[in-house]
Amino acid sequence: MIESNLKKIMVFGSNAEATYHPLDAVKNYFKSVLSDRFEITFSDNIADLSKLHAENYDAAISYFDLWEKKIPDHAVQNILSFINSGGGFLVIHNGISLQSDHEFRKIVGAEFNGHPPYQKIDYNILKNHFITEGINNFSLNEELYMFNYFGFDTFTVLIESTSEDGTTSPALWIKDTGKGRIAYLAPGHDIKTFEDENIQTLIRNAALWCSTNA
Repeated sequence: MIESNLKKIMVFGSNAEATYHPLDAVKNYFKSVLSDRFEITFSDNIADLSKLHAENYDAAISYFDLWEKKIPDHAVQNILSFINSGGGFLVIHNGISLQSDHEFRKIVGAEFNGHPPYQKIDYNILKNHFITEGINNFSLNEELYMFNYFGFDTFTVLIESTSEDGTTSPALWIKDTGKGRIAYLAPGHDIKTFEDENIQTLIRNAALWCSTNA
């Protein structure tokens, strides 16, 4: 029997319930970016958050698009337990949509509160880090997500986004917590974003960083 050295990651998203961002539309991009380093399990069932255990998965990605749905209390507690036990939790763009739960907002460090029209956004690297290694400042047509913050002073911002009128907002932030790690990546609106090499590198590096115990 040949043992695999691949890490294990569960990628969560929404399909039938997705308002704007179905998981199936970007599933192949997750596969192409992550499959050389991860054994990937996909789920569009919020109940599967209960399957997250650090002994079974190294990391998880939230790409949920469930803005109107309340996450079950036990699911939030399971996410917390997973992270504190050494699991990594990467939230991408609309994956913050589980924010109706206050504990989830604290996990991510923020809640989404709107965005200006889709436009050219400049992404500026603020700190050198494993996740941003090899990436220079870049631009994309995207949504500039704006946030309210919850314990945000405990997070480190790696990338800042700037709109055409000069409005700024953090675009990538991270945190070590317990034995695990958390990261949030704001861009991820559509296929064009996932096709960008910078975003692919950020997703891959963030997943690898999150999956490595602090």
